[in-house]
Amino acid sequence: MHRMNIGDQMTIRPRAKGLFVLNQKVHHHFMVSTVTGVAPSVSMIRKYINDGLGDHKFYVLMGASYHDEFVYDKELAEYAAKYPEHIHFIPTVSRPNEDKNANWEGAKGRANAIAEEYLEKYNLPKDDTMVYACGHPGMISDVKDRVTAKGWQFIEERFWKE
Repeated sequence: MHRMNIGDQMTIRPRAKGLFVLNQKVHHHFMVSTVTGVAPSVSMIRKYINDGLGDHKFYVLMGASYHDEFVYDKELAEYAAKYPEHIHFIPTVSRPNEDKNANWEGAKGRANAIAEEYLEKYNLPKDDTMVYACGHPGMISDVKDRVTAKGWQFIEERFWKE
């Protein structure tokens, strides 16, 4: 939408659909995803940037088995470099010892297994942070169990159920 030209046509619904949207009541948004599950997070961040940066901060933890499975990773890395006070991007591979990931220098481990580590690393306040999860249903369930047990606010988007 932000790259459309004058005269291009588009359809606009009367209101946004769905519940997996940016929670404006909190200022810290910790987004955990696996592969294409990052798409809603990217959409929220694009809108936030397009609307003008405010006082929100985004932490995107994206997991994949192999480094070549990431999507939107270049875009997210660019945002993190351009807006370091607002956007943090943590790609992680769950199979770091396999040949395909031999040159990987980023985070290692399943996104769900290291989410708490990064919540603590960034010292995010529980009363002002929303944890979002989208992607593999097993990852979503695990993140939900881990973070809600410790008092974090949580919302999920499931593309399918196991």
